[in-house]
Amino acid sequence: SVVVTNTYGAVTSAVALLIVVPTVPLAMALDTTNLVWTPEGDALWFGQTNVAHDGADAAQSGVLADHQQSRLRTSVTGPGTLAFWWKVSSQSGADVLSFSVGGALQAQVSGEAGWERRQFYVPAGSQMLEWAYAKDASGTNGLDAAWVDQVTFALGGTAPSLGTQPTNRIVLAGTAVDFSVTASGT
Repeated sequence: SVVVTNTYGAVTSAVALLIVVPTVPLAMALDTTNLVWTPEGDALWFGQTNVAHDGADAAQSGVLADHQQSRLRTSVTGPGTLAFWWKVSSQSGADVLSFSVGGALQAQVSGEAGWERRQFYVPAGSQMLEWAYAKDASGTNGLDAAWVDQVTFALGGTAPSLGTQPTNRIVLAGTAVDFSVTASGT
């Protein structure tokens, strides 16, 4: 609070609370000290200890206004398998956390999505990996932030794995039905 005085009197402000969020280096927050991390955009990603999949620390997107984005980048040399955990608290369908390999969109998520493990095959050669949290202009919802934790990259080929399993369906006889799965691996 503050007290402002002059010859005519004094006035005291309301009490304002300051919360300081402990920060850690991005490489530590992402559990990958062997990679070089570059935050870019309108508000930079940072390592923090308040929200984490592993209970210790994770990277969080910067605080954004409408029409802004926060990007987190690193590069790896493939082939190999990249795995990570991510989470978002945003306006569904409008404010989006996305992941790209070499500029090609691999996945995106929005709304209130809890921690989810993702795994992707990274092709041969030098590949730029990018996580981006972008806000549109329609408003805010949730905490308006994204998090990434426990990034791992393993060189070489990999066995196939399923990211999304098929779900049960009930249909009338003679009706077409679609099943969907996502798979990764060499």
